Parts: sequence; structure tokens; C-alpha cells
Amino acid sequence: MSAHVSMRRLSPKKAISYLKDHKKELFWVWIAYQSIKGMATLTLIWIPLWLVWRGQSGGEF
Repeated sequence: MSAHVSMRRLSPKKAISYLKDHKKELFWVWIAYQSIKGMATLTLIWIPLWLVWRGQSGGEF
């Protein structure tokens, strides 16, 4: 059995206990996730929209 804890096998009470016991580690996982999500959104959505709005996209609609 690996050291990884499967959340599917935990009861709700044990899952809450797990979250409380690992909140510092999970906080940094959440920060990393939000940072990656923010960079992807900026790169793939907002910068192209800004370029189209500024008329610098190279293509016309």
C-alpha cells in the first residue's frame, strides 16, 4: 500500500480531519494551483483579447 491517501476511502469525518491536519501543505498546493491557473488565463485569454482590442493581432475580423 502506498503512502498516498485516497479520499474515496475516507468517511466525511475522516476527510475533514485530514484537511485540518494538512492545511499548511494544502494551502501551498492551492496557491500553486491558483498561480498556474492565473498564468494560463492571462496568456491564453486576456493577452490575446487585449491584442485584438488594440488592433495588433495581425488579423482582422
